[in-house]
Parts: sequence; C-alpha cells; structure tokens
Amino acid sequence: KGLLKPGSVRRAAIVGPGLDFADKDVGFDFYPLQTLQPFAVLDSLTRLGLTPSPGGPEIVLLDISPRIIDHVTQARARAVKNVGYTLNLPLPRSTPWLPEVREYWQRFGDQIGAPVPVTPPAAIAELAELRSVRARAAEVRRMSVSNVNIVTQRLDGEPFDLVIATNVLIYYDTFEQALAMSNIEAMLKPGA
Repeated sequence: KGLLKPGSVRRAAIVGPGLDFADKDVGFDFYPLQTLQPFAVLDSLTRLGLTPSPGGPEIVLLDISPRIIDHVTQARARAVKNVGYTLNLPLPRSTPWLPEVREYWQRFGDQIGAPVPVTPPAAIAELAELRSVRARAAEVRRMSVSNVNIVTQRLDGEPFDLVIATNVLIYYDTFEQALAMSNIEAMLKPGA
C-alpha cells in the first residue's frame, strides 16, 4: 500500500515476539526453543527494500516473559561471539499449502542467513518437510529485548518507524487494549 517507503524502517519494535517450542498446528516438538517473528520481520523488511542500506534496522523486542527475555539475551551473547541463530521451519505435509505459502517457506531467511543441513527424525520426515536457516550473527545483534508491559509501559527515547503486535492484544479487555494502543502510538514517529 506504500505506507512504508524504501529504506524508511530504521527502528522497529515487536510486541510479544513469542517463543516457539512446538508447531502449534501439528504439535512438532523436536527442535529447540526459538523465536521466529523477529527474524521473519527482519527478513521481510530486507526483502522488500524497506531497511536502510547499508546497515539495516534495529529491532527492539518488547515482552514481559522472563523466558523470552532470557532467550533473546542468550542469543545476543552468542552473536557477540559470532554465532548465528538457527531457525527450524517445519512444513506439515498434511496441509494443502498454497503455492505462495510454499514459495515463502522456501525463501524464508535468505535475506538474513543461509540454509543449513538438517536431518529430522524419521517419524517427523513422514509428517513434515523441514528446512533450517542459520541467521547471521550480525542480524541477531540488530535485536535487543526490553522488559515492557505494553499495557502499562512504553519505551522513552528514539521513536519507532514500525511497531508490530501479533496475537497480543487479543488477550486484553477493551480498556487494556486502549491503553496498549496509546502506548504503542506514543512510541511511533509521526506518520509511522
């Protein structure tokens, strides 16, 4: 829709990025904990040319879960030692995927990393195709995490060009949603 101009997303926030340990539709639980949304956002922003070049955006994750905060903090510590982040991407065979979804799945991560070999357990291989992508350490270092309750808090300082809150606001009643939206709006640049 042209709401974001090329190179305009220098700073983005993700409210409640999530921590996946199992595919929610089918129940795969063979891969370690991972957070997909920050990497999906970074990969898509880069693919669409919405990030500044060179450099890329800063991605700030806002969450209240100690598990998510610890997970991202540890990933960043590994990235400082030049260790990337492995994303496991199962695609259940039982679902009739649209060609566009399959194409997205096949490309996911190519802007921020590279495929790595993966050998799923035999039982899993019958149920799903599996790809793994290793995001470059430099991409992980773009991310930071802050303990923020979006209903009652906001980050002060430099405003964001983009804030994403997926499957978060549904957990709040109407009043809490209004508070959260007010905090999100206060963290955005004018027109962002």
